Amino acid sequence: LMAAAIWAVSAERLITERVPQPLRPLLAIHLSPAALFGLVAQSQDLEVVAVGFACLSAALLAALVLHFRWLTVSGFSALWGAFTFPLAATANLWLTLGGVWLYPGIAALLAATVLVPWIAYRVLKLWLSGKLAVVTNAATA
Repeated sequence: LMAAAIWAVSAERLITERVPQPLRPLLAIHLSPAALFGLVAQSQDLEVVAVGFACLSAALLAALVLHFRWLTVSGFSALWGAFTFPLAATANLWLTLGGVWLYPGIAALLAATVLVPWIAYRVLKLWLSGKLAVVTNAATA
């Protein structure tokens, strides 16, 4: 129920306000509850509910992919880490469901396998070069 309220508030803000460019990658976090609720439903043998959340996660992931350039317009930052867990959790849900979700799950897992280490590498590179604090507007890093 709380996730639905957060989704509703976020949707309203997306429609009525502008999300600052540097914060846009954080919108990917909204994919996580759908994937996690689906995994919980699957573990409780609530197949219809799990498939419903799988469909919701597919719609959310499709929206993220379609708007990727808009989400990342400000360039790479540590906030791109917000793409990692939601993608991995969605892959987990789809692979757990199997059936028609197997191949999308494999595709999501392959994407996460490439994306997660690449983002981690880029963040570590920023940190080691002393640029992480600058790109995140932090006092120190």
